[in-house]
Amino acid sequence: VSFLLYSFGSESFAVLAIAAMLYGMGEALRSGCHKAMILQWLERHGHLKQKTFLYSRTRSFSNLGSAINAVTAVCLVVFVPGSSVIFLGSIVPMMLDFILVATYPSYLNVWSETPATMWSLVKDEFSALVTLMSHPHNRRKVLSSSIFQASHKTLKDYIQPIMVILGGEMLKQWRVSGENRVRTLTKVVIGCTYALFYLVSCAGTRNSWRIAGLFSSEKTAMDRIFDAFLVLAIGIGVFVWTELPVLVIPAYLFLYFLTNTRRPLAMSQVSELMGKKRRATVLSVESLLNSIAFFILAPA
Repeated sequence: VSFLLYSFGSESFAVLAIAAMLYGMGEALRSGCHKAMILQWLERHGHLKQKTFLYSRTRSFSNLGSAINAVTAVCLVVFVPGSSVIFLGSIVPMMLDFILVATYPSYLNVWSETPATMWSLVKDEFSALVTLMSHPHNRRKVLSSSIFQASHKTLKDYIQPIMVILGGEMLKQWRVSGENRVRTLTKVVIGCTYALFYLVSCAGTRNSWRIAGLFSSEKTAMDRIFDAFLVLAIGIGVFVWTELPVLVIPAYLFLYFLTNTRRPLAMSQVSELMGKKRRATVLSVESLLNSIAFFILAPA
């Protein structure tokens, strides 16, 4: 529904705001529920202890798919006129995802004993948020995960203009002329760069469980990765301040690697905070805190 609104309501701010709200709600609910379903399947088959390993592998395939999507997006942006058609085309893979989820085992369909209402869902989310925040041990884990993800999202939005500038300068060095041609080739360069980011991230995510094994615990591994993330973020700031944008991309590439390496560890830790009956709620609350942290950090 949100993508239909994006396609046909691009000239109305109100319609776009509603589309963004629907997309955000759907993504928050989907993210928490889908991860909870994965964990439920692992528990039923006696593989819950291997959740970090298995989630590392499944997320690595997600990164591989994102690399393919980056290349596909370049083709769409170059050859398809207008963003409306792109949003309409995006509905097709979403429908395929619906079909895929429908093939999941029936025992993953968990029903509430009492009919759920919008108010009951909001109340449950708020209750889980209060419970998580009231325990220092749980609070540290969920905030660590949310703030880390939000920090990466914030940097991502500021790095892309630098990539555009570097892409344009590189094309000038190659003596590419013509404004439209430079604009098109810049999009190609950016898309291919993101594909490289995701391919490198795929390697990091796939071996996340191995990297965690180098430390005394998953939480310690998360903390050390966060430390390295902060050092890189400061380094990127220094490179931008000293007008050395050519060093920003390699540093951001490694930052992408760290972000995707840490994510399976964070998911493993957060999913254990309030028991299996509230896994989906806890993971949705983490997604909510991620959005709040991004809202706070982005203007900076």
